[in-house]
Amino acid sequence: MKRKSIRVLSLTLALVLLFAVPVAAQVINFSFNTDMADDADDEQFSANALKEDDLDYAFVRVTDSNITSYDNFTFCVVGQKGDSQEVQATAQTGVYNIYYNRDVYSGNNYRLRGRTYAYYVHAEGRWEP
Repeated sequence: MKRKSIRVLSLTLALVLLFAVPVAAQVINFSFNTDMADDADDEQFSANALKEDDLDYAFVRVTDSNITSYDNFTFCVVGQKGDSQEVQATAQTGVYNIYYNRDVYSGNNYRLRGRTYAYYVHAEGRWEP
């Protein structure tokens, strides 16, 4: 009896794993070096990222930067349907949720924009639209 129930449980688990569809959002790494100097970029963009869900916000994790509370550095998501809100980064590391200004749809491509309004800023991490 015990052997049969283990076999049935194993078969059930195998069937569940076989038909389970893993859903993982596309996570994109970014590395921005922005500056207000005449020969520098005051904004930079990440590579395109495919949005695979219908959440109304993007997730940004800064893992390394020289950002302080005195810097005026913002993140924004740019896409085919318009931009998101701008979120000011205030610490060397952190997590930011950036809400979209318009309806967003799974299947669209988006890019993360980093922009400085005052100083040289380096920021890197990963994000998902």
